[in-house]
Amino acid sequence: MKKAKRIIFLAICVLLISLLPVISASALKTDGAGNAIGAGKTGEELDIEGDYYYFLDSTESTAEEIKGKIGGDIIGIGTNLQIEAQVGGSIRVVSVLNLSIANSSARNITVVSAAVNIGENTTSKAVYAGAQSFSFYGTCDYLEVWAEEVYIYGTIKDSAKIHADNVYFADTCNVNNVKVDGMNKPKYFEKDNVQASKDYTENQDLKDKISYTQTLNQFQQYMSNLLYTLPAAILLTLILCFMLGKQLNEAGDMFKNVTGRHIGYGVLGAFLIPTAIFVLILFPYTSTAGLILGIGYLLLALVAKFFTAASLARIIMPSLNKYLSSLIGVTAVVLLSILGPLDTLFTLFSLIYIFGFVLIKPFFRPELPPLNNTIQM
Repeated sequence: MKKAKRIIFLAICVLLISLLPVISASALKTDGAGNAIGAGKTGEELDIEGDYYYFLDSTESTAEEIKGKIGGDIIGIGTNLQIEAQVGGSIRVVSVLNLSIANSSARNITVVSAAVNIGENTTSKAVYAGAQSFSFYGTCDYLEVWAEEVYIYGTIKDSAKIHADNVYFADTCNVNNVKVDGMNKPKYFEKDNVQASKDYTENQDLKDKISYTQTLNQFQQYMSNLLYTLPAAILLTLILCFMLGKQLNEAGDMFKNVTGRHIGYGVLGAFLIPTAIFVLILFPYTSTAGLILGIGYLLLALVAKFFTAASLARIIMPSLNKYLSSLIGVTAVVLLSILGPLDTLFTLFSLIYIFGFVLIKPFFRPELPPLNNTIQM
């Protein structure tokens, strides 16, 4: 799910940034304010008055452990983490492979991992999680999860929002006011082991407490968006052909004749102009010029992909009508945008293409055909 991936990526970035000051910590150290940094020994019971900043990149299959009593927050990153702690503040952790929290209490829990398991006897006011697979056996007032698969066994006192394509509720869970959005309807099992069970009877009492909204998968969402993006792209292409038809031809000629210079200037323009804009805005006397330049840069960036596709299509299909070739080129680019990496590469190339043209245009003169010096007898 595209939304889930973006939120998970953002959460990872925020947590990693918060950990930069302590990322080199290894052995457990304390400061005068009662905070601790580093990693304790395996099985060690911690007693930390303030916050605990944990960092240990474990390459072993055995999980690293955080046990004991933490007066403040746990903020950490690792590979395989197990937490069994009474936390006065919140738990904010990223674990690359697995994360297990059991027999713990915290004000809030915010976690990101490939596999998250909130175990039994774990209580929190709110739980926020991003994962590939998420299992919840604990107790909380509010739960919000972004994942591919979600398994609910525990107690949710107030409400929950679950964004996942596959959601399973066991008859052991106690939930109220749960909203689920995903590709598939949630499943309600009478059996304890919902992960292994395939034949099941729906729990009607549980089903009535849960609302479901179906969302489209990535391909379906893409096809749905085409209903709006393709007509808009065609309209924009027609406007470009009508207003900038000469420039589309000139950009193509420039790219054919001075390809290296075109790309070189394009790289400089695409990536150095934003720096120049930033510098200009910093100073009062040049801030207006910086804003104007920034608006111009933004406008060029917005039309770059369509300008590039329309211009290159005229080179590739020179025998066709110029309007028609441009429309075909833009349509192909819009349809191929489903291929994420390819779309990203073309977007970067289009920025280089349009800024290369803008920077070289004042100095470029198209090559003239050679003169015919043959003397006719």
